[in-house]
Amino acid sequence: MEPVISVFFDSDRTYIALLEPDAKGWSLAYINSTTQPIDLALGSEGSAVQELESVMAEIAGAASSVHVTLPMESVFVHQFPAPLTDSVDEIRELVRFEISQHFPHQDAEGFSSTVYTMSPRLDRTSMMMAVIMEQNMLGTVRSVLAPLMADIARIDTAQMAAHNALSYNYPDNDGASFLVCGVQERYVDVSVIRKGSMAYYHLVPLSENSIGAVCEEELNRVLDEYVPFVDGAFFFGSGLTRERYESAASSISLPAHRLNAFRMLTTTLGERERAYCSRVGHIFPACIGNIFPDLQHGLSV
Repeated sequence: MEPVISVFFDSDRTYIALLEPDAKGWSLAYINSTTQPIDLALGSEGSAVQELESVMAEIAGAASSVHVTLPMESVFVHQFPAPLTDSVDEIRELVRFEISQHFPHQDAEGFSSTVYTMSPRLDRTSMMMAVIMEQNMLGTVRSVLAPLMADIARIDTAQMAAHNALSYNYPDNDGASFLVCGVQERYVDVSVIRKGSMAYYHLVPLSENSIGAVCEEELNRVLDEYVPFVDGAFFFGSGLTRERYESAASSISLPAHRLNAFRMLTTTLGERERAYCSRVGHIFPACIGNIFPDLQHGLSV
């Protein structure tokens, strides 16, 4: 393994970390964040980009590859019944058709798609989920990160990266079923992972005090239609305040935990940085998680 820089373009700011391999796995060598977000739809200029450039200058050249995580709201997610065959061409055509329906004035070649096979529902329905990204946005990512002098080796979405962080940092729970909630200011991504694959995904809007009701409703739906049981719940994200966590945890009859991105990492950082990590462990799963092996591999189409 070689050192890797990880960057997460979150909706509230950009998070960045440098991880280096060691005898136990991975060691956290650098961690930082900006104070403002970068809107990738607006291009590679502006004060937010300049701020990130000053951060990147501290670790430019420290790794030959960079892994990128995008927030779920910056991609288009479509779920559809799995075809009867495993034909890649058939799956590709289904995804292209969906792109043409939602983006009728754009060429399907202008999008990059990854398709995941989901666990069968309780009624045995087999579903797939396509994560669709605009190529123009990916071009902006490459431009913004050019000062790192590293090749972009991997691009993930926040929820999938968080699944990887959960799998890596909580190895004793391998094979269990978990509700995973990525909490932002105005929405929550709700997914369920079961035996190493995703069984459910839903992006739900949030009002000021609705997270408890949302989590309860989502869990009931999951148990009614998708999986026979759930062993526990993990929460993460920049919108996960103490009040929201307590509200969500008390609304579901499951063991609840904050997802700690650093649980199984070693570090060479000093006391000040370690204290920072202890406060933001639940914010970094989407950033750190794109370093770890994929819990579930997707098919690029």
